[in-house]
Amino acid sequence: MPVITLTTDLSTQDHYLALLKGRLLAIAPDWPVIDVRHAHSNFRLTPGAYALAQTWRAFPEGSLHLCALSCFYKKPSFLFAVHEGHYFVAPDNGLLSLFLAFSPDRYGHTGLERYQLSDLEQLYRLETPADMTFSVMEVFAGVVQYLKAGKPVEEIGIPARDAVEYVPLAPVIGKDYVRGTVIYTDHFGNAILNVSKKLFQRVGKGRRFALFFKNNSPLTQLSRHYGEVPVGEPLCLFNTAGLLEIAVHMGNASELFSLRTDDTVQIEFQP
Repeated sequence: MPVITLTTDLSTQDHYLALLKGRLLAIAPDWPVIDVRHAHSNFRLTPGAYALAQTWRAFPEGSLHLCALSCFYKKPSFLFAVHEGHYFVAPDNGLLSLFLAFSPDRYGHTGLERYQLSDLEQLYRLETPADMTFSVMEVFAGVVQYLKAGKPVEEIGIPARDAVEYVPLAPVIGKDYVRGTVIYTDHFGNAILNVSKKLFQRVGKGRRFALFFKNNSPLTQLSRHYGEVPVGEPLCLFNTAGLLEIAVHMGNASELFSLRTDDTVQIEFQP
């Protein structure tokens, strides 16, 4: 049974998300609709792309991942992609290329590397309804109806050869340092950086390090889990996605240290 996932800018405090889910379930009542993440701040692409990249492989092959990020302020153009047995619908604003870069198997020795949309197996441009305030709902409903009817994927739209690509912010790398960026803060306040374990090990070569962020005391040890430090103490570790993370045991690092998306941190290794 196919599964539908939703990653959107819509808020759970408004009725629009319920309206969208109701429309999808009316077409395919036997297809579960799963929320990945909603209500992203300031219509940023990064948090939603990261959340989708960490979760899509957990769903069965044939799942349909619907993404509506930063596409409510102007007439959007939507893309339909086929990738490793999954289907994706997203606005043509660079989201899909950012999603590829954030997929855990894509972390290279230079951090989050750029991946082109040509890495997708199939990519089509969808017809977008004109003069509709909530056109994203019509696009999503149209795709679900099309797939539900068992029609060929190759005829869902026209091949997209000029789609927008987004270049993720890459770490700055030196002989004895890595300057990274906060790309995501989760519900617990953990700040996730664009520094992969591979990159950390390649530059660090097993040397002692100091992780500097804002005006706080640097972190100088890697933890294996959150409970390795006393309650309320900060720590850094590599999360399940293989990215470096700043956290506080039983606390909120984002609030405590005012860490926000796009903030810069620096890791210095002993010469």
